[in-house]
Amino acid sequence: TNVVVWTEYSNGSGIKTGSIGDDKIVWYDASLAVGEYVTILESAVRADATLSLIRGDSTGYLMTRVIGDPSSIVPVTGSMNYAGPAKMGYYQSYTSAGGEQGVNEYVEDATANVTIYFDTDTGTYSLNSASGTARVAGAVDTIYQDGTFDGGGTFTVDASTENGENLLSYSESSDLIGVFYGTNARTVGGIGVGDNHVISFVAD
Repeated sequence: TNVVVWTEYSNGSGIKTGSIGDDKIVWYDASLAVGEYVTILESAVRADATLSLIRGDSTGYLMTRVIGDPSSIVPVTGSMNYAGPAKMGYYQSYTSAGGEQGVNEYVEDATANVTIYFDTDTGTYSLNSASGTARVAGAVDTIYQDGTFDGGGTFTVDASTENGENLLSYSESSDLIGVFYGTNARTVGGIGVGDNHVISFVAD
């Protein structure tokens, strides 16, 4: 089991940015400042950054992080298109044929597409799950001088039937924070969260 100690991130819940040594990290911490061991469920690696979808061993919360070599220079003109792997963790309510109700948890691979307009410090992003059931689309609202950015969009899960369960559709807001990595911002990494989902991506 791939286990790390979730201590350097235990200063509160929500999406945050920070540094570990020379690396810059963006993470989502659902542990409410509880330091704990965590198990890495899924990972995706790019030359300049790595993402991990993580579960707290004590709390059972889904968390995620992207860490890598930050860009020392971010372009101020032009635009760039990025594509790469993503991970999604989300919850979906169901009603069984017998009328029982419950909630399922899903962890899925996904693909990310990001377009950044450096002239206006804005952009767009979209993620689609491998199953085609879940997706998120939104906007990069602001790019900051330290190479981070934020924005938001909408996360949507379709209704479906699985093992006799009628899974219910829903949409909810998704907050986004990200970081540019590598030479000339050649890689982008981001974290998105909402009430019932957590996503992360690395793209170049």
